[in-house]
Amino acid sequence: MANSLNSLAVLYYYQDEFAQAEPLFKRVIAIYEKAYGPDHPDLLSFRGNLAALYRSQGRLDKSVPLFEEVLKAQEVKLGRQHPNTLRNVAQLGANYRDAGRLAEAIPLLEEAYRASNHHSPRSWVGVELLDAYSRAADPSKPESTARAMALVQELLGAARATLPKDSPELAGQLALFGPHLLTLKAWDEAEPLIREALTTREARAPDDWRTFHTKSMLGGALLGQSNLADAERLLLDGYRGMKEREVAIPPQRKVRILEALERLVRLYEAKGNETEAAAWRSKLEAARAEQGKLDAKGGGG
Repeated sequence: MANSLNSLAVLYYYQDEFAQAEPLFKRVIAIYEKAYGPDHPDLLSFRGNLAALYRSQGRLDKSVPLFEEVLKAQEVKLGRQHPNTLRNVAQLGANYRDAGRLAEAIPLLEEAYRASNHHSPRSWVGVELLDAYSRAADPSKPESTARAMALVQELLGAARATLPKDSPELAGQLALFGPHLLTLKAWDEAEPLIREALTTREARAPDDWRTFHTKSMLGGALLGQSNLADAERLLLDGYRGMKEREVAIPPQRKVRILEALERLVRLYEAKGNETEAAAWRSKLEAARAEQGKLDAKGGGG
């Protein structure tokens, strides 16, 4: 019964139906605690599922301590090198990063990334580590940017070696690099990767909101290169396409709309058009307020 309930909870989780998933995860945990005690390996995995749900809701005050408890118990029960333990090493690192605790996050993510060599979680952990590297990058310390760029090249090589050319899977992987390269202001490196992802997505999924997110990212790369005319077209198309498909965007991904608006504000500031910049700034402030309401309800992330 518990396993069936857990499967249903996981299904709700992957459908972003968090309100339905949470009580089921808690019920599964209660059943296992009563039957097997607090340290059964399956119970630890179930508690990790609940912590992951909290993270997806942006409830780091709950996810961080729960992941810490799970990881401590897994180290005792399974050992540090067990795949389940290492998965939660990565999860805790990602949670620390989301909480702004980069000095604690990076060593955990590096450990999990090294340990996941030749295993399926490697790409996921690598992107989480890349996010931490890009957030921690300091323009006054070139080595901090260099390590992020080296990781991009490593992940890119692995993606091209394992995923078919022009496939949606490869396009998705390339698109994942986009936000981090833009954060690093690596405009020249970002443009060809994002453009390749956009070409595939426009051919395979022209009406998908992620295609328009990719279009906005490409506009951001061109904006960084001071190609304002081409950037304007892409940024406007990308934002409008996402807004028209907003209902299809998962709550924890609606931040992509904020990013698109931020790029439009920067575009019109760069063009010296303060009237347009002010209009887009107003839309951005309204969108941030709306996102804040979602976050307060546990629906953002």
